Amino acid sequence: MIGNLAHRQHPDSTRTPSFRAKQAGAFSYLPLPRKDALRGETSAPSRAFRGMKSPLVSAGFIAHLLLRRFRLNLLLCSGLLVLTFSLNAQTPVPLAHGDVPGEPHHHLKIENSFVRAYYVEVAPHADTQLHQHDHDYIFVTLGATDVINAVLGKPEVHLVLKDGDVHFSRGGFAHVARNLRDAPFRNVTIEFLHAQGEVHNLCEKVVDGQLGDCRRVHNPSSSTTPLFETGEALAELVTIDPKAAFGGISPSDRLLVALDQAELEMQIPGKPAVQFRSGEMLWLSDGGTQTITNLADAPSRYLSISFKDSATPKKS
Repeated sequence: MIGNLAHRQHPDSTRTPSFRAKQAGAFSYLPLPRKDALRGETSAPSRAFRGMKSPLVSAGFIAHLLLRRFRLNLLLCSGLLVLTFSLNAQTPVPLAHGDVPGEPHHHLKIENSFVRAYYVEVAPHADTQLHQHDHDYIFVTLGATDVINAVLGKPEVHLVLKDGDVHFSRGGFAHVARNLRDAPFRNVTIEFLHAQGEVHNLCEKVVDGQLGDCRRVHNPSSSTTPLFETGEALAELVTIDPKAAFGGISPSDRLLVALDQAELEMQIPGKPAVQFRSGEMLWLSDGGTQTITNLADAPSRYLSISFKDSATPKKS
């Protein structure tokens, strides 16, 4: 049946004079852009718009122009959306609360009227979330560290740090810390809730400027190195020999931070002994007598930060 239809002859109506006349009349109002272009005349769209007489053709031409404009607007909107998403991917937005507590790598350990102290741990080749530091703070490195500090709006800074390095930073910025090592990045971050005033280097350069009055204290079983001082706090590094003890009376409240590999025990008269190891912290208040013992077979170190406003007034 298909073969029969394919070979059946039909009269060709396009060859008849009557059909050609009707065909010419039906298409007489359409523009001929190809022929006009060969003659070097004006552009086809402008000439077609002036010469169109058929309402149907005019409507079709206008619809074509509107469709082209719609497509152009769609392309522009798409490009803007892609650019917006790209910028958002490159520049993360600070956390809604605008402060450290919501950053999941910062684990709050101590909070009082003087400080908020966090233990920070970031997995190998991972990043913290973008977070805001509104207060002046210090961070104490635990173990070897290789990180990128990416402050929002500033060039990235590559930091290679060793165990026990202490750095002071003014608040009022947001940043991301990126761990470059195959091991976890660990530190203790301590925010000062009181204004600190000027910062003075002592035995270590924690801020830009010259070193200050470095007066190390050596005892038979320990040594104390003053690192820096502010208007409100004094930071010191204490080293205790293996299996040795170090004691004394503190006139002010103190925060103690055990550094990497440290194994320490705090004894306060009338209270149970408390052990603290690498990255762990203790808050000592109301002054008093304390004895700290190194339980390890190697020297143990800890950072001591004393707060001047809490000092016990001297009796007259």
